[in-house]
Amino acid sequence: MQHLSSSLVISCPIHPSKQAWWVEVNTSVPLSTYYLGPFESREKARDSRASHVEDLCRKGARDLVALVKQRQPDAFLTDENLFAEYQI
Repeated sequence: MQHLSSSLVISCPIHPSKQAWWVEVNTSVPLSTYYLGPFESREKARDSRASHVEDLCRKGARDLVALVKQRQPDAFLTDENLFAEYQI
């Protein structure tokens, strides 16, 4: 099985002048980085982290590291079918 590197951002609108909080999840299988958010506060992002990790695990992701960061992700991919494409 070939592992492809990818980034997936699942997002909803937030005021563009605010630096939002995101959950960044890195996986080794597939080799991917997922940005989940934005969240209005660090606490809201932290509280949602476990459910995002559980969801990715159920879809087959392995070796996950989930961090809460205040930033603007570099890429915005919103195609939810990427999970299927990368066999998650």
